[in-house]
Amino acid sequence: MIGPAGTPDNGYALLGGKDYDFYIGVGSMYVGGIRVELDNQITYSDQPDWLDHLDDPAWVPLGPPADNEHVVLVIEERDVTAIEDPALREPALGGPDGAARTRLLQHTQRLPAAATDCADALTSDQALWANQGLEFDPTTMRLDSMSRLHVTWQGTPNQPNPCEPTSTGGYLGAENQLIRIQVTEVDTKTGTFDLVWGYDNASFLYRVTADASTDPVLTLKPSPVDDYHRPRAGQAVQLLRSAATLDTTDGTTEGYVASADGPVAALTARYDPDAGTVQFPNPNAALPAWYTDPTQTPQLYLRVWEEQITGSTLGTPITLTGTGIQITLTTAGSGPLHVGDFWSIAVRPNTPTEVYPDRYLLEPQPPEGPRLWACPLAVITWDVPLDPVLAIKEDCRRHFEPLVDCACCCTLHLHPSDARAGRIQHLIDQTTAGRSATDRSSRLTICLTPGRYELQQPIVLQAQHSNLILRACSDGAVLAAAAGSEDAFVQGLIVLIEASNVTISGLELDLPQVPLAAIADVNTAIGIRPVNCATLEISDCLFQFGVGDPTTPSGVFGVGVWPVGSCIGFRMRDNQFRQSPPVTGNTQGSTPDALYGYLLMPINSTNTPSASLADAVITDNVFDGISAGIVVVAELGTVRTSHNTILRSYGGIWILDDQAQSAVGGQVRGAIAEQGVIDRAAATSGSLDPLLLLANVIAWIVPPPGSSPSQADNPVPTEQPTNVVAGDHTRHEWITKLAKAVEAQFTPLKTTTSGAKPPASTEADVTPGIGGEDPATPKETPFEQLLRLARGLTWAPPNPGIRRRQLQLRVEHNDVDCGIVDPSARLQQVSGAALYVLVTPGFDTSAVLDANRLHIPGLVQGARVLGVPAASVLGVTTQTITGNIIGTANPGSYSLIVAELADERVPRLSITGNVIEGPTNLQKLSNPPAPQLKRPFQTPLDTWLPLNTVLP
Repeated sequence: MIGPAGTPDNGYALLGGKDYDFYIGVGSMYVGGIRVELDNQITYSDQPDWLDHLDDPAWVPLGPPADNEHVVLVIEERDVTAIEDPALREPALGGPDGAARTRLLQHTQRLPAAATDCADALTSDQALWANQGLEFDPTTMRLDSMSRLHVTWQGTPNQPNPCEPTSTGGYLGAENQLIRIQVTEVDTKTGTFDLVWGYDNASFLYRVTADASTDPVLTLKPSPVDDYHRPRAGQAVQLLRSAATLDTTDGTTEGYVASADGPVAALTARYDPDAGTVQFPNPNAALPAWYTDPTQTPQLYLRVWEEQITGSTLGTPITLTGTGIQITLTTAGSGPLHVGDFWSIAVRPNTPTEVYPDRYLLEPQPPEGPRLWACPLAVITWDVPLDPVLAIKEDCRRHFEPLVDCACCCTLHLHPSDARAGRIQHLIDQTTAGRSATDRSSRLTICLTPGRYELQQPIVLQAQHSNLILRACSDGAVLAAAAGSEDAFVQGLIVLIEASNVTISGLELDLPQVPLAAIADVNTAIGIRPVNCATLEISDCLFQFGVGDPTTPSGVFGVGVWPVGSCIGFRMRDNQFRQSPPVTGNTQGSTPDALYGYLLMPINSTNTPSASLADAVITDNVFDGISAGIVVVAELGTVRTSHNTILRSYGGIWILDDQAQSAVGGQVRGAIAEQGVIDRAAATSGSLDPLLLLANVIAWIVPPPGSSPSQADNPVPTEQPTNVVAGDHTRHEWITKLAKAVEAQFTPLKTTTSGAKPPASTEADVTPGIGGEDPATPKETPFEQLLRLARGLTWAPPNPGIRRRQLQLRVEHNDVDCGIVDPSARLQQVSGAALYVLVTPGFDTSAVLDANRLHIPGLVQGARVLGVPAASVLGVTTQTITGNIIGTANPGSYSLIVAELADERVPRLSITGNVIEGPTNLQKLSNPPAPQLKRPFQTPLDTWLPLNTVLP
């Protein structure tokens, strides 16, 4: 369930410090079946379990390292007795107490590593450990010693004189004993080593205080309980520092764990029972200062051994004086003995030729302890611009879901450290490899734990990643671009290319702003970018749009979900699309932000099918403070939008059939030029909206994921195509009309710069190149640039031989309240349509509008009011409009427009139970003027007014 090692709570994360020191974060870590934890954040230089680090050759002093470093958590099992931890003593015994336990001490070590990744760093660690006599087992995370000990008996079994008794050898002691043997020093140059051994498992341990002399006088506490325990001349003693604090849960320090190693010497004088002292014959000139410094050694200990044996060599039998036991030390590999290894051998006089465990007599055995584990944490380096800054090359920890949570539901757990190490994509690819992506039984779940994921590249899901769930374990999993890597996210934070049956849930996406090379002064900010993805579901996500820099002319083209091509079976539930503060209209000298929640448009690529949306559900989403909530121009099938909230936005829900979009220019050809004919212009104003123009242009010139600008048919048009055939419903014709209409009518959303010429009214007036290249030519504004690019776009007519889907649209229980502040129009509110539906004439289509609230303030330009409707449903043959509240606060704008655009069909219409504030085109049908819509509805509507509440 966990593997050799792992953390469920981001434990032992390395955090930045100062002066080449770093912090080790709180949490737990499972290593080789054991669990360690940190309740408080600590630093490398101040580890409570490594108080004796100055004596440890593994300690690396603070300072600039020569290379990268591999930070490894090393765990060591230690014995703790009542001498070290007084809380273990049983007061009822009134004296000696054999109570003891084990404790896991943890050291975070820094090992030199030329590598930048965990695998190579671990390889170098293994070579380093081998030189210390250790071998790393990655399946158990154990650092196993290569030292081996074999027990034999001292004696001569074959005596020359048959009259004398044969010496069979064996234990010579008079009482049962547990003898401990420990390696204290290894000289790799000479191949010799020193060891000590003692009775009673070397349990003769005393707390001592030392004077400052060269051969310090040690005062023992407590006093030895009897003469047997009093140190004698000739015995070996070992001076030990404090290794770790023993604290209670309230932080009170009750004792200290004694170090495992320290200087050893043979006593020259016995213990003085009157003074309670013994003199330590220091083999060195003087003890290091930290032995007697209470701030660095709060408690000093003395361990009494029976004998010290020096200068031994591997393979040579060593006699333990007075026991009859011989031991032979060897190694299982080419490395040396490991300092600190110990063996405990039980013997008894009743069975003198037996030992326990009996395996010591059979063959050389590994040591009993200390047991060691190692867990790599990270490969680090230090960036030194001014002050050293910790930089993590790769996080080596493995993360897993807490076992009390739904770990069984997650195949892979990702963590913010994986993003910093740049291995998110590798882990996803590795997890999904080797399975059948089309088999639903192979569905995988990838979970993101809370934290900020600073991505270096987008997360890319392709066909092999189909049948996948990408979700947050809980709130707070934020995807963002790493600083300096923003240019990699022009297609978004998550890119899906022909990945089917994928669910993305619970994530927060902080959309990065990336300059758009094709259009000056426009930045893109994309969240999720699917390409031809069937059965895609996006739920419970937050799309956070940033704010454009007000000091620069750059605007932001942002989209939360921007699919390409076919979107069959699409689901978008319970998401939030927000910008704070909300988007505004024009600001002088800058391009206005254009932010969309969901945007589906045709694109200019031969590699991707035309846009289509069918079997789609968009429900329970919130779009707050952005330009438009839902914008779709595509081949349409069954589409349901329900329970969505759109507020503080320019536009609401716009759904247009792609063929109707291309044909609308011909249907309203005269309406643009005719003055005073509000019905046609109002009815088609949604298709002439500048926000739709901008989306068409950028969708046309930005290549989809998986392609490059060179693969697009016409990524950056600079002039009118020459292959336009008369009579074709070409995109060029439509976009030209659209550009002119926008230029003529929607000036509040245009931008101007000082000294720039006004937008051209004809194609001949438009500067063909990017403005500003010639100093004599006025600089082209971003809006003029969009118009020029739009006029060069072409769209081939639809293939009449292809059977198209029939639209079945349901718009239910949505709350749309449009209106944004336009600073250039005296802080008046501007708005597009709250609901705009335009479908292909001549097809059986149906729409249900039920229980929606649709409201706009009306579009204001100076003193002139433009007829932008609150809701328009155009070209749908069968409609039910029931229980809606539709209105505009502007008396010059329509609230509801329902119309057909062709002669072939007679629409069927039911309008009941609505509250409509403002005029509708239905009120004028009794006496339509000559330039009215081509064909009025034939369904009798003389009784519709009493069934609704219509306010003037």
